Amino acid sequence: MNSIRLLVLFGGVSPEHEVSLRSAESILSTLRRERYHVFPVGITKEGQWFYFGSRDYSLLPNNTWREDPSVCPAYLSPVRGEGLVIQTAEGVVREPVDVIFPVLHGENGEDGSIQGLAQLAGIPCIGAGIAASATSMDKSLTKLVVDHAGVRQAAWELVTSRDMVYSGDVIARLERRFAYPMFVKPAGTGSSVGVSKVRSA
Repeated sequence: MNSIRLLVLFGGVSPEHEVSLRSAESILSTLRRERYHVFPVGITKEGQWFYFGSRDYSLLPNNTWREDPSVCPAYLSPVRGEGLVIQTAEGVVREPVDVIFPVLHGENGEDGSIQGLAQLAGIPCIGAGIAASATSMDKSLTKLVVDHAGVRQAAWELVTSRDMVYSGDVIARLERRFAYPMFVKPAGTGSSVGVSKVRSA
């Protein structure tokens, strides 16, 4: 049986970069080598893409993987058929990819952006598609969809930065609807990122 050519993306331009590195170590360490031909590609916090050719996945959680001599620039081409483009010292290598496994947490990974790139490239991507990813990442959209579907959920109120600047009654409006303590969460970050318990105005 031919092995599946699997592109594993990790890291990413996200506040959850380090969480992704730990997840990627776990996944890459347990993949069956007889079944998968793995191409690990790390994305730095600055947005640079690098192919990581080593099997020493212990370098990922402490973020020293970029110091490995196997590392070289790479990117997923949006052009169908080009696959993974690796820029080695000997020249450019194009590796076909059967499926993408985005082990990316938070924005620029779970928000539909990578899923869109995969769709442009014509490569199947593990996980939810573009629309579901984008809707789930933006919790205000998630809440609206869930409301519309009639699913029970905790009461909520959307407060925008514009509300905070131009509307003087935001806190009074919230206090009329909710009792303290209230929980505040940025709409566009991961599930637990930025959550705070608010006890007073």
